[in-house]
Amino acid sequence: MSLREAPAPLEIEGDQGAYALVNAVGGVVSENLVGYANLQLPWGMSLIANPLYQTNVSIRSLFPTAPDGAQVMKLVGGDYVTSVYSASSASWVGPQMELPLGVGFFFINPSRDTFVQTFVGEVPIGSVTNNLPAGVSLEGSMLPLAGSINSVHNIPGQPGDNIFVFINEGDARGRYQRSVYSAGEGWTPDLNLAVGQGFWIQKRQAQDWVRFFSL
Repeated sequence: MSLREAPAPLEIEGDQGAYALVNAVGGVVSENLVGYANLQLPWGMSLIANPLYQTNVSIRSLFPTAPDGAQVMKLVGGDYVTSVYSASSASWVGPQMELPLGVGFFFINPSRDTFVQTFVGEVPIGSVTNNLPAGVSLEGSMLPLAGSINSVHNIPGQPGDNIFVFINEGDARGRYQRSVYSAGEGWTPDLNLAVGQGFWIQKRQAQDWVRFFSL
């Protein structure tokens, strides 16, 4: 950080953090909210999503490094597009890929060591809309929040819609949890999404997922 052209210390702790500049009486004086999110990606497959806004969302920018042979799989038009990381060339091999806010994708870690992926960017201010298409799609929250798909993420649904949450860690990792939308009850069971966690959604009709955040 810099304050009046002089450095100011900033203690960074934990897996996620967000920061704004405030004045001496606690009023917010910055025009944006910046932050980071560390995702712990163990061996094998994880379903994740970019949780913060950046101007450059190319895979090379978001993942400047990765384990050798790591893969990112993104759903495009019903088929997967895959990019592979080469440690020898320190670059991603394959189609040019962008991973914008609100899009879910698979990360495959071939290493037995947990890979820590750090996303850095801005928390969107104001209204943001994720257009959920009819059919099956891979999605992610456009705000870096953790919690209930009903009360925290407010994912819209219509009777008969399904959400499938891929378990990224623990004894049940690699399995899916399913939630079904019903009128009057919302999503049942009420699953939780972590910051940067992607999910499948199956919708009968397209619907806009509108969120609003203010400083």
